Amino acid sequence: MHPLLFQFGPIAVPSYGVFAAIGVLTALFLSVRLARVFGADPNKVWNLIVLMVFSAIVGSRLLMVLLYWGVLRTVPLWRMGLAAMRTPWFLLAGCALGLLIGFAYMLVARMPLRRTLDVLAAPLALGHAISCIGSFAAGSAFGTPTTLPWGVTYNSKLAMLWSGTPQGLPLHPTQLYECVVELAIFCVLMVLLRRLAPGELMGTWLVLFGISLYLLDFLRGGNVRILNDSLTVGQALAVLMVLAGGMLWWKRGTVEESAHIP
Repeated sequence: MHPLLFQFGPIAVPSYGVFAAIGVLTALFLSVRLARVFGADPNKVWNLIVLMVFSAIVGSRLLMVLLYWGVLRTVPLWRMGLAAMRTPWFLLAGCALGLLIGFAYMLVARMPLRRTLDVLAAPLALGHAISCIGSFAAGSAFGTPTTLPWGVTYNSKLAMLWSGTPQGLPLHPTQLYECVVELAIFCVLMVLLRRLAPGELMGTWLVLFGISLYLLDFLRGGNVRILNDSLTVGQALAVLMVLAGGMLWWKRGTVEESAHIP
């Protein structure tokens, strides 16, 4: 695998960062197209996504720099890999900040909540599927040991340094499992695009991806466990996603909102 795609002097370009950027751009352009389908303002949708992504990335990295400044100052290699380093707590903190700022922008810009969430559902699935390829290349979100013939073996010291990836052991390619699941969910969402009430498209993604995330975490290695080791961080997040998706299905949109779809 290749956690480091290429390097120019002290500037390192990690594989995960490149695929994550491709995923974000793909989701961004798809969201603008879907905004027209749902009768939303494409410019506001564009601004919303850029603001959320920027807040999540910068917020999580700034927090990492603040907490690990001593290490980053003395170990230059860690600074080069800052964009590729992923830990569940910093990832959650960045996502939480991005969501908070995104909801604040929707309120200020007076964007319809349910329809805006529907616009973002399919792009989220597709963008995340693309970023999973970067995770696979980087060795992050790696799987547990396996004897299956498709197990993948990492021998990259950078993968071990940045993500704690075990070396020389065949592992479940959980990143590719997740990629396939998200692509399947994306196809389902595109089929259901015009058939659901406001909010239900996002609710569908939250429920389907939440269930898959919960199950895949049984095959994921290096998990942080909480609640007396009864759940991983990913599984706790999955439960919250399913509950949120269920709420969007339970609190169905109004007929007037549905009329925005041509």
